[in-house]
Amino acid sequence: MYDKNDVIYSDGIGVCKVADIVNLTVNKKPPMQYYLLSSVFNKKRTSYIPVNGHQVMLRRLITADEANEKAFMENITENEKNEIKYVLGRI
Repeated sequence: MYDKNDVIYSDGIGVCKVADIVNLTVNKKPPMQYYLLSSVFNKKRTSYIPVNGHQVMLRRLITADEANEKAFMENITENEKNEIKYVLGRI
C-alpha cells in the first residue's frame, strides 16, 4: 500500500504522486478506497486506481543505479524516460 504524497510509477500515467486516498462508491456497491494519482509531468492528468485489486501496475520508482543503467537503453517508453529523468534529477 502506498501513502498520500508518495511518488510512484503507474503503468498508465508514469511518474505520479499519490495525491490522496479516497473512498468512492461505484454502482451502489459499498465504498472502496482508491488512490488519486496525479502525473508529475502532466499536471492535467489524474487517475483513480483501486487500492486493492487494481489491474494497473503500480510500483516504487527505480533506484538511481537502475536509472543510470536504463538511461542508454533503446526501446523504452516515454513514461520510462520520464522516470529516469525524475530519478536522476533528484540526486
